[in-house]
Amino acid sequence: MIVLTDGQSARDVTEASQALAEEGIIVYCIGVGNVDPAELLVIANNDASKVIALDDFNALVAEIDQISIVVCEVAIERADPCFSQPCQNGGTCITLDENLSYECQCPHDYAGSHCEIHCAIDVVFVVDASSSIQNNWFNVAKQFIIEFDQCFTGQDIGLGVITYDCVPRTAIPLGLYTAGYGGFMYAIVRVPYTGGLSGTAMAISFMTYTSNFRAGVPRAAVIITDGDDQDGMSGVAAMAQDAMDAGITLYGVVNGGIPGFTNINALEVISGGADNVFSIHDDACQVAYRILGDLYPCGMEDETR
Repeated sequence: MIVLTDGQSARDVTEASQALAEEGIIVYCIGVGNVDPAELLVIANNDASKVIALDDFNALVAEIDQISIVVCEVAIERADPCFSQPCQNGGTCITLDENLSYECQCPHDYAGSHCEIHCAIDVVFVVDASSSIQNNWFNVAKQFIIEFDQCFTGQDIGLGVITYDCVPRTAIPLGLYTAGYGGFMYAIVRVPYTGGLSGTAMAISFMTYTSNFRAGVPRAAVIITDGDDQDGMSGVAAMAQDAMDAGITLYGVVNGGIPGFTNINALEVISGGADNVFSIHDDACQVAYRILGDLYPCGMEDETR
């Protein structure tokens, strides 16, 4: 918009100028003659580069060509479909169809028409380290997690580990490692076995309320246990429901433990059904690919080995 005035309005122009700015309208203010510079600046939404002050209309005639060039350059720029920077998260906007449309070229780990989708999952392992599991089966669980870590090919999969007996504790905080980085393998090897009573319900609750899940990223937890719990199934079911209500998809992995103590029904309750229950003897990549298939927001083409 071009406003031609002497800048001596009978009414305050601030509100009208702000309304135009909120609509994304660029205002050029041309003052002619005995102008009020302060009001010209307000009309141009306090952008001095959009204010042109001239002595008289003869000066306006002399400057009209240059003014036209400046205004037309802005109009052409605003017609560019990439002018509003529609691509998010570092995406690059590419104009198409002779500047009539655009597409976003997204950086790795982002997708969507505006690069608005974060291609990532956060996974927390909740690992039973109580006496019913025994040290050798705890080591089998750690090896399962190491193998799980090696199932991915470049996806942004955040990994964390919580262990528990009667008390849960964070062994590897979520946010330190993503799948495929060697540091995670060395960290899991150092996680100690503790023994003691089994508090699965408390461990699930601890995971739900203390894990540093990323905003906007799908969440999963893999519970590795024999299903034994000192507080009984009602507490486990309640804490599992709290986790699911928090947007966490639960999966169960039945670990060996002492013969006769394995409670597969408990794992089914935790994970919401038999389809989400696996065995510690299964290929860890079977669990990894299942989580990708259920939760990965960017498709799996050429994403897995």
